[in-house]
Amino acid sequence: MSKKCLLFMALLWSVCFMAKAQEWNVPAYSFEGVQPGDPEGRYAKFNDDIIKCHDWLQNTPIGTDEMKRIEAKRFLLSWSIGCTQVTIIIHSDFMYIDRGDNEMIVSFMGGWSKYALQHLDIDKNEIAVDAAIAGIEAEIDLYKKNEKAFSSNKELKKKINNFISLKKKNKLRDYVKSAIDSSKEKMEKVTKG
Repeated sequence: MSKKCLLFMALLWSVCFMAKAQEWNVPAYSFEGVQPGDPEGRYAKFNDDIIKCHDWLQNTPIGTDEMKRIEAKRFLLSWSIGCTQVTIIIHSDFMYIDRGDNEMIVSFMGGWSKYALQHLDIDKNEIAVDAAIAGIEAEIDLYKKNEKAFSSNKELKKKINNFISLKKKNKLRDYVKSAIDSSKEKMEKVTKG
C-alpha cells in the first residue's frame, strides 16, 4: 500500500472514531426519591452512560454544543452526588476550583467516576489514589485539548503544569497519597474531637 493510501485510511479511521465518540446523548434521568443505598438501582443503571458522558465531555471542544455540554455536566454531577457505588474525594489539591467555571471539577469527577466504574471489583477505600490520579489525568487532558479556552487562567495553567511536572518525575502518586492520608487524619481528629 502506498503512503497516501495508508495516510488516508488513518485519517478516515480517526474521523469515524471521533464521530462515534460524539454520538452520545444525555439520557432522560431522574434521581428524585431514590432510597439510600439505591436499592432499585436507579443510579447504577446509568453507569455506562456516565463513562460515555465523561468521554463526550473530554472529547468535545469547550465552546461547541454548549447546551448539550451543560446538560451533560448536570447529569454527571447529579449522578456523582447521589451514587453510592462511587465515592469521590473532593480535594482542592486535586482539582482546580473556580466558582465561574466548573469544567475542571466535572473533568476530575468524571475521570474518577470512569476509573471507579471500570474497577468496581476494588474496594472503595483502596481505589482512592488511582481514581484521583485518573481524575487529575482527565484534567490535564481537558486542559491540553482546550488550552485556548483556558489561556487567560494563569492559576489553572500553574496547577496543570504542576500536575504534569509531578507526573514526569513519577511523584504524582506520592502527592495524591499524601493528600488523601492528610485528609483522613484531619477527619479522624474532627470525628474524635
